[in-house]
Amino acid sequence: VLGRETSQTMQFYATNRLLAKGLFDYSLDIGALRQSYGQQSFDYGNAMAQATMRYGWTNWLTVEAHGEASSDLALLGGGANFTIAPFGVLGAAIAASSGRRGDGGLISLSAQSDPHPFGLFASLVATTKNYSDVGTMDGPPPARPRLQVGGNLALGARGSLAVSWISLDDGGGKATRLATASYALPLGGGLYFGVSGLYDRGTNTSSVQSFLSVPLGGKDVAAASVSDDRGGYQAQLSVSRPANPDGGFGYRVSAATGENDIAEAAATWVGEHVRLDGGVSSINGQVAAQASASGAIVAMDGAVFATRQTDDAFAIVRTGQPDVRIYRENRQVAISDADGEALVPGLNAYDRNLIGIDPRDYPMN
Repeated sequence: VLGRETSQTMQFYATNRLLAKGLFDYSLDIGALRQSYGQQSFDYGNAMAQATMRYGWTNWLTVEAHGEASSDLALLGGGANFTIAPFGVLGAAIAASSGRRGDGGLISLSAQSDPHPFGLFASLVATTKNYSDVGTMDGPPPARPRLQVGGNLALGARGSLAVSWISLDDGGGKATRLATASYALPLGGGLYFGVSGLYDRGTNTSSVQSFLSVPLGGKDVAAASVSDDRGGYQAQLSVSRPANPDGGFGYRVSAATGENDIAEAAATWVGEHVRLDGGVSSINGQVAAQASASGAIVAMDGAVFATRQTDDAFAIVRTGQPDVRIYRENRQVAISDADGEALVPGLNAYDRNLIGIDPRDYPMN
């Protein structure tokens, strides 16, 4: 207003591994273990339950506990994440299990730092011979140990670079050592170019892939890629449109040739009450198809709603009148029902969410 410009510089660090002081977060899952995934439909094993609880002890320290149980397994663990501002976040966790393999334990250490333009991360997970959890109870035991380190560099208009190293042992004498590197470059006008490579030290083999993404106008995007993996090439072309998570239609059609001949088509429809997914694929003449539907029932404050699956926060909006348009962050997401109510999913938990209505939908009086 007075022709003066003021700028401020302040430390800022955000991570989903920490909760603000006094916030409590929990989840509880009860069901049956999925078996033969991708091979046989509706194949389930033993009943299981697991729970996770997190609490913001202070703004720089978050503690957590985790437990799992089934007829053949009991597991209990705990840990903490804390920040060393403004450098990053450190984490540590331990767990003990008792199951058909015997008694075992786990220890986990992690570090993450994102000082611009650099980013670094590292994690180490080590387990004893008989350790198991519900995810590995009916399969091979978890790797021990598993080490992952890496970093990334933001180059502004010149793109971004990322590298990583992964080392794991399966406990049976088989080791995996992988080095990866990738480079991505925005070309302007929505064009995007990238190249990535992988080196397997155990088998002394390498693979490389390059891709180009081109906007077609609207929400449609075409992408082409060429890869060379262990001496065999693979070329792929795809056209896709992402589905709007607030409601809409999306699809992806792709074809690849080279070491394998692959054709795939998939579609997603996100409705007010349900999400539908379906697809068909052909790999070297073998055809497979899949379909799924997901939704949720929300009971809150004396009202019951059917909605698409929501994994975060949600709210009831009461407009006092039907057919009133409701907006989240200035985008229309719902219309009030005959009772003048609407459920708005997809909100950010523990955060300020901007919800509004269109006053033109009310009569002038």
